[in-house]
Amino acid sequence: MEAMPVDQALEMQPLRTEEYCWGKKHVLIETPKLFLDLLIIKKGGYSSAHFHKNLNNLLIVLSGKIYINLYKSEIKLNFIRYEELIPFTQYRIFPYNIHQFRAIEYSEVLEISANETDLEILRSDIIRLNERGIENDT
Repeated sequence: MEAMPVDQALEMQPLRTEEYCWGKKHVLIETPKLFLDLLIIKKGGYSSAHFHKNLNNLLIVLSGKIYINLYKSEIKLNFIRYEELIPFTQYRIFPYNIHQFRAIEYSEVLEISANETDLEILRSDIIRLNERGIENDT
């Protein structure tokens, strides 16, 4: 199978779009071993703090600026640090790494999720530790 250029992939019609309080997710590719999503995140939008049991995620910022907050305990969320991502920077998240994204400004982020085991990956692989939302401008 021949590789698809990135600009062509971004012009694809999504398989579906999921709406969230923080923005929306366009599902572009969904196979048993790989998910490719385009996240459109409103300024101030944030995900739940969560981890995945089997998924490796790669986040690539296309526009805007986000923070990836990292935590070390699922019982009591102990903040470790954050990573700032700006356009064309990326961050890899391994299974069981507790993380949360937070948009500092309107952002478009490519999320690639893959499973390196022989298991089929599932969208239900996520373990949420708190709620997602959006911060209001003050």
